[in-house]
Amino acid sequence: MNNRYKVAALAFASLWVFTIGVFAYFFVFGVGRMGPDDREIINVTAGEKQFLLKEMRQLLEATQQIHEALGTGQREQAALAAESVGMGMVQELAAVESTILLKLPVPMKELGLGTHREFDNLARTIRSDASEKQIMKEMGELMTRCTACHASYRLP
Repeated sequence: MNNRYKVAALAFASLWVFTIGVFAYFFVFGVGRMGPDDREIINVTAGEKQFLLKEMRQLLEATQQIHEALGTGQREQAALAAESVGMGMVQELAAVESTILLKLPVPMKELGLGTHREFDNLARTIRSDASEKQIMKEMGELMTRCTACHASYRLP
C-alpha cells in the first residue's frame, strides 16, 4: 500500500512538472506560426484580435493627438495624450484580458511593454524643458517599436 502512494505521488509530481513546462514554453514562445510574408501569425481568438487592434488604434490616436498638441504649442495636452497609453494603460488592459499575454511571444511582449514605457518617458520629456527637436527624436525612436512589431507579427 505504501508503494502505491509513492507511485501516485511521483505521477502527480511528474504531471505537475510537465504542466509547468508546457505553460513556460507557451509563455516564452507564445502561440503562433510563420505566415507567407515571413511575419509570425499570432493565434488569438476573434475577440482577442479585436481587443489587440483596439489597443493599437489607441496608440495611433494618442500619437496623432501628441503631434497635433505639439503643433499648437499645447505641451501639457501632448503629455497627457502620451500618458494615456503608458504603463497605466497596460495595467488596465491586463485586468480585463490577461490571457492574451500568454499567447504572445516574449519578443512581442517586450516590444509592447517597452512601447508603453516609452510613452511614459515621452510624457516626462514633453513636460521638461526639452526642445521640440528632442521630443521629435524620441517620437521617432518610439515609432520604430511600432514598425518593428508590425514588420515581425500579424494577427490572423
